[in-house]
Amino acid sequence: MEKCQHRETKHLRGLLMTNFSFCGYGMSWYRLGHGSNQQYFFQPQYFCDDDMGTCWNNQLIYYDLIKECWVEKEQGGKRPSARAAAASVHAEEINQVFIFGGRHNQSRLNDLYCLDLGSFVWTQLDETVDGLSEWLPIGRSWCSMTLLNRQRKILCYGGLCSRGQSLCDLWELDINELYNQKIQQQKQLKSYIKQQNTDEKKHFWRQIPPLEHRLPSRLWHCSVLMGEEAILIYGGMNEAPSRESPFVHTLLVYRISPPSLRQLALNALASLIVERGLHKQQLVLKLIIKNWFEVFLN
Repeated sequence: MEKCQHRETKHLRGLLMTNFSFCGYGMSWYRLGHGSNQQYFFQPQYFCDDDMGTCWNNQLIYYDLIKECWVEKEQGGKRPSARAAAASVHAEEINQVFIFGGRHNQSRLNDLYCLDLGSFVWTQLDETVDGLSEWLPIGRSWCSMTLLNRQRKILCYGGLCSRGQSLCDLWELDINELYNQKIQQQKQLKSYIKQQNTDEKKHFWRQIPPLEHRLPSRLWHCSVLMGEEAILIYGGMNEAPSRESPFVHTLLVYRISPPSLRQLALNALASLIVERGLHKQQLVLKLIIKNWFEVFLN
């Protein structure tokens, strides 16, 4: 299955370093050979065939490192529909995985789910109701989600919409109430989410104005948080994929907090070396780059 979502979790019910794989898109089961050497994890209720000889799924599986085999994990609650190219992020402190968006056929989705890794029960957090659509990001695939653990927020950036246009918008998902409820009443978290009314759900998503981030259009990219101070965004494309669409190699930096004095000094020193053409002093440049990343990591 292509374009599945996977999430690594540690010490999960006795399973160390378990990689879970959820959803995806690929060749239909009925078009594959069914010989003795064919290894395929097939459950009809998890797969949706289309007219193009392909299929979509919402299956949750993991690889058992001890038994050396794939295992299907039972799921409870309202699980996401079959899709591919969704974004996911793991909030380890509350032991939840958040899944957003993705694609099914030519439709891009904008629904949000969380999976409790203790009970493996799904909950939809923002069910579509009248008057709520303006508070949600439009449907998209190939976007990125980055967890800001200290701020208890998730940033969703870019992606590809149903019109085939690349996106440059940045959204902030506030999950602070989920953290607080997990700490105070861990056993009642699931019912707490389900009992929220429409007004309480509106605060979940907030679009960050373009003038505050100035990020270009990007899809199929990756992002990583550096020391709760900045998000590094790399790779992907800036337009819908085609044979002529090139991958981009630029590194985008979205700052969450102002740079420290040390960072400013290192940046100034690096610029000075480049301006003076001291390209041969590679050791100095390596030292600057090393210190620059250490600032983020510490």
